[in-house]
Amino acid sequence: MLFSEVTKKLQKSKERAEEASRAKSEFLSSMSHELRTPLNASWAMAQILKRHENLTETQRQQLEILWSSGEHLLTLINDILDVGKIEAQKMRVEEVTFDLPAPARQVFNIPRSTAEGRI
Repeated sequence: MLFSEVTKKLQKSKERAEEASRAKSEFLSSMSHELRTPLNASWAMAQILKRHENLTETQRQQLEILWSSGEHLLTLINDILDVGKIEAQKMRVEEVTFDLPAPARQVFNIPRSTAEGRI
C-alpha cells in the first residue's frame, strides 16, 4: 500500500471519528434536555408536597429523599451537558471544594429507607 493511500485512509478514519463524536455530543445534549422536563415536574411536585403541614415524619423523609434524588439527577444531567461544552472548548474545568459527607448521606439514606420499609 502506498503512503498516500495510507494517509487517505487515516484521514477518512479521522473524519468518521470526529463525526461520531459530534453525533454523540448532539445526542447527549438532546437527551439531557429531554430528561430535564419530567425531572423538573417531579421535583416541583415534591416541593409542593413538602409545604403540606399534615405530613407524617416518614412522609417528610420520603419527600426529602425524592427531592435530594431529583437534585442529584439534575446535577448528573448538567454534568453531561458540561462534557459537551468541554469537548467544544466552550468551558474550562475548574477545581472547587465541596461537602463530600452530604452526598454520601444521601446515597446512604435511600437504601436505608427502602430496607426499613418506608418507600
